[in-house]
Amino acid sequence: MSIAFFDVDETLITGKSMFLFLHRYAEEYPLQCGLTAAAIVRQLQALSKAGQPREAINRYYYSLFRHEPRAQVRAVAEALYREGGYGFHREVVAILRQHQARGDDVVFVSAIISMVLFAFSTWVSTNG
Repeated sequence: MSIAFFDVDETLITGKSMFLFLHRYAEEYPLQCGLTAAAIVRQLQALSKAGQPREAINRYYYSLFRHEPRAQVRAVAEALYREGGYGFHREVVAILRQHQARGDDVVFVSAIISMVLFAFSTWVSTNG
């Protein structure tokens, strides 16, 4: 048995989970921080353009969800996954399934929030 590591954003899924999640969450709930999804994306782009490290950009992004109800965050993350909102790359999923069939442990590598990562973990365990 081996361990297979899979990057999530733009490897397992076709887009960036943080943006997919942000837009879906903002469609359903106003963010407690008072910003719209579009304003947050502009701020993230400005931070990136200014040369801020990825860790700082991620820290800013996740800080915006600090006061959001945990149950809401989880519900949106799970609904987005269930409804196919992440757009999986079929060829990568096929490789992942091969590892599962051999009994390998599958590990996701990502900076996504734990609720989204939990949805991916659930997907692997229920669709293996």
